[in-house]
Amino acid sequence: MLRFMFPRAVSVELGYHQAGQHAAELLLKQLDDDVSAITHWTQPCHLVVP
Repeated sequence: MLRFMFPRAVSVELGYHQAGQHAAELLLKQLDDDVSAITHWTQPCHLVVP
């Protein structure tokens, strides 16, 4: 909707979809392997320019 109202607006894609997928994969892996290892993961983001 932002692009419809302001077609030249610059935004940032934070990668919530990919972060959710990765979190679900980690959860399922921990449930299957019965391992409670702590992991660190950084989700990349990028600038969206029209």
